Amino acid sequence: FARSSWQKSREVPLSNLCCCSFLQEKGTSWLTTTVRCLPACPERKDQGGVMAPPRAFVASVATATPARCPYEHFTAKMNELRRARGLPESVLRKAERIGKATTIESIHLGWSFFHEGTERHGEIHQGKFAGEPGPGEVAVLDEEPTPGERSAYYNWLSLALGMEAAEKALANCGCAPEDVTHVITTSTTGHKIPGLATELVIRLGLPPDVGKHDLFYNGCFNGLGSLRLARDLVRGGGGDFGDSSRRCVLVVAVEVSTANYTASSADDDDIVSISLFGDGAGAVVVTDDGPWEILDSGSRIIENSTSLLSLVPARPSFQDATRSVMLVQHVDKKVPGALADFFHTGPGTDILTNALAILDNNSRSLSRRTSDDDGSAGGGSGDGDDGDDDDDDSESPRTSSVSPPYDDDDDDDE
Repeated sequence: FARSSWQKSREVPLSNLCCCSFLQEKGTSWLTTTVRCLPACPERKDQGGVMAPPRAFVASVATATPARCPYEHFTAKMNELRRARGLPESVLRKAERIGKATTIESIHLGWSFFHEGTERHGEIHQGKFAGEPGPGEVAVLDEEPTPGERSAYYNWLSLALGMEAAEKALANCGCAPEDVTHVITTSTTGHKIPGLATELVIRLGLPPDVGKHDLFYNGCFNGLGSLRLARDLVRGGGGDFGDSSRRCVLVVAVEVSTANYTASSADDDDIVSISLFGDGAGAVVVTDDGPWEILDSGSRIIENSTSLLSLVPARPSFQDATRSVMLVQHVDKKVPGALADFFHTGPGTDILTNALAILDNNSRSLSRRTSDDDGSAGGGSGDGDDGDDDDDDSESPRTSSVSPPYDDDDDDDE
């Protein structure tokens, strides 16, 4: 009854549909489950003739950074701040040792103080000179910035970096603002209301009904989480019929670590964090076509590990220095060992095995995919060449050198 009524109301032959509404009896209750139906599309049929979900691809990647600061100069400027805060020379020497151990040669920083006395001082980044104070920046030698000053600085730089990365990513793949259907943003070093996604929609001139998702405070994990969400949005499609089902998702990750620098702290965790993390943004466009396909993803909770990651109140000395009550992330020293056990002898062994099998079976999908004029996949010789590695080099696809999504060379690689 449901099938015939649905067909009559839509006046679309069921042979052209991938699924329909149906009724399911469970106990004494009737449950109605509605599945959105789309016309069958020849390009998206699987071997059974049923519409396959759209495949998700990375169409382009772009980054945006403030001026680059030589790392030795950065360490010297940080120690200048620590000395002004009254920290002992032993802490300054420890900071120097930690800095050298990172082997970092330069670091991108938005805070103008760090560019004083460098050749980058007069370069223009994010609409101002690198050595010119931005919103929220204060005379840092006097005292730590207030929470309000840190927030103003984060709000300004996160939007400037996010905008720059997003504009580059959209331009790299030729995606017009009106093509974007969803915006996902992620950051761990700050938060703003309205969210960064809302600000990007307005500043980029995106449609006002764009789907918005702000993901915060989960560190590096949110980068993968954002891509997984983008993939699922693309696979889910949109609209009921025709071209309206295509989705284009803009993912923007921004970190402004300098908004959280605290020179008053002598704690090892704070010194290490300052030594490692600078400022920058990255943007990815995920849609139903592109050079890199997102094949699979997943997550797994490691047994008995919930106590190893937590949010805890900051130390009193840190709260006094920042003039605020703060929660800080705590990572237990047992985390590396727990991960090693999980992947070497635990369930993670199967995860790695399966992941390697997927990569092996889909190696061509991970390589650069471009098409020639007649729409056939590039890389073959056109005379039955199967592209095996033992073929003559002049005829086989260049799978040994995979171009990134933002590389615009025109070589026909598969």
